[in-house]
Amino acid sequence: MPADRPDTHYRAAAAGFTSPEGLASHLATLRQRGYRKLDVLGPYFSEEIADALDAGDNRIAWITLAGGLFGAFAGLGVQLYANYAYPLNIGGRPVFAWQPLPIITLEVAVMSAIVFAVIGTLLSCRLPKLHHPDFEIPDFSTSDRFYILVHATDEHFDTARTPDDLKSLGAETVALVPLPEAPS
Repeated sequence: MPADRPDTHYRAAAAGFTSPEGLASHLATLRQRGYRKLDVLGPYFSEEIADALDAGDNRIAWITLAGGLFGAFAGLGVQLYANYAYPLNIGGRPVFAWQPLPIITLEVAVMSAIVFAVIGTLLSCRLPKLHHPDFEIPDFSTSDRFYILVHATDEHFDTARTPDDLKSLGAETVALVPLPEAPS
């Protein structure tokens, strides 16, 4: 969004709905009108809305896979190093006995994958965050409404036209969400 636009002090336009019915079609309507940077806030998850948003972000799955592979190779490497660095002749077994290796390798892989998934989720959600600009939506914290957000960084965002587009969808409430004030 260019800095000389008059709507640069807004984060988004929000439209409140009482139920999730029809939100997918409202999102499709907004996409037909040219809006691309859309988001939905609601009290619970809806697969229909996620499909309509085309939320195909699978970074967490790849981060978890990378963590699992890292853990598997690290666990296997530590065991192989320990077997060769400190050879113990126990019952005539060979220095490299493969039978106990998969158990520890699997345990370390699962633990590492879980740690990577939790940290990846927190970082991708930008948590911990004590305050978010979306909390400034009227009745946001006290309602069980669903909100469609059109972000101000969208190239079709306009402070006059975008709220009218959202009202035409049948929204109960429409509000412009201000940017947070800079800390002093």
